[in-house]
Amino acid sequence: MYVQSRELFVLTYGALVAQLCKDYEKDEDVNACLDRMGYSIGIRLIDDFLARSAVKKCRSYSETADMIAQMKKPNEYENSWAEYPGLLRQA
Repeated sequence: MYVQSRELFVLTYGALVAQLCKDYEKDEDVNACLDRMGYSIGIRLIDDFLARSAVKKCRSYSETADMIAQMKKPNEYENSWAEYPGLLRQA
């Protein structure tokens, strides 16, 4: 199942990049668009995770980063990441 998910991701991402290359003339514009999309996706994932989990309120950027970094370790927050398929798989 992991291989199928990876293949689907590669095909989907490839189609997205191919379309962006058709839409924009310069490679820099394509990269800027991909960067904005990646940033937005990351913000939404973290925002959704923090809203659904029982973590305490973070007061600074470094505290938020520390909280997210702890999620890799098996602890009481691990079940919160289970809602995102493929995120807890070992490569």
